[in-house]
Formats: sequence, structure tokens, C-alpha cells
Amino acid sequence: MSTGNTESICEASITWTPVHIAFCALCGILGGTVGGLLGSGGGFILEIGVIPQVASATATFVMTFSSSLSVVEFYLLKRFPIPYAIYLTSMSILAGFWGQFLVRRVVAILKRASIIVFIISGVIFASAITMGVIGIKTSIQMIANHEFMGFLEFCSSQ
Repeated sequence: MSTGNTESICEASITWTPVHIAFCALCGILGGTVGGLLGSGGGFILEIGVIPQVASATATFVMTFSSSLSVVEFYLLKRFPIPYAIYLTSMSILAGFWGQFLVRRVVAILKRASIIVFIISGVIFASAITMGVIGIKTSIQMIANHEFMGFLEFCSSQ
């Protein structure tokens, strides 16, 4: 539904003024920078009133391009195992369809789209804990083996 320069989508409505467009662009740039550096930034998008479904779909769409660039880079470096990639791609597609089906069911049952935010938060939390545990375990093994854990020179190829 649209009236003038105000567009309403579900429960979110945005009045597009030059100041609001500049603010949204700044939040997008800042969120993209933080997301690229730290793996976060979706909170910026949710803070400006974008509904969770749109924010999640936008993040997934952008990640497609980021992942594609990594695939091209690994292929050019001849470090791209084709059978492994086909397996991971097929499992990701199946998991994506099942995940979408299940989340739609849960949203329909609970009648709250905010469950998407909680699911994403849970996955990020589980990933952070897992990465922390693996990092600590690897560091302890490296200390036990007296391996070098310092920084190399910036242009070093070792």
C-alpha cells in the first residue's frame, strides 16, 4: 500500500525524506563495514525499522555474492575440491529448503515474525561458542607443542 512518499510494508512504515535516505545509507555502510569485519551488523538494519524477514533475506542475498567471490578465488588458486563442493552445495540447498519450511511453520503457529531474530541470534551464539572453544583448544595444543604463535612480518610468505 502506498500513499505519497510513505510506503507501508506489513507493520513497518518508512517516510522517505532526504535526511532519512542519508541515514539509511549511513547505517547500511556502517552495518556492512562492521558485518564484513566482525560478522555482525544486522542490528543496524533492524534498528531502522526493517522487518526481520526482509533483513534476513537481504543478508542472505548479499552473502551469496561474498561466497561466490570466495569460490572463484579458491578455484583460481587450484584449492577447490569439486566433489566436496558439490556435496556441500547440495546439503546447503536441502537444509535451506527444510529450514525455510520449518521457520514458516513456526511463524505461522506462533504468529510472531520475531522468532526469526531469535533463531539467527541462537545460531550466531552457538557459532561464537564453538569458535571460541576450538580456538582455545588449538591454542592450548600449540602451547603444549611449543609452536610459534606470534605475528609474522606483514609481507612475509611463511
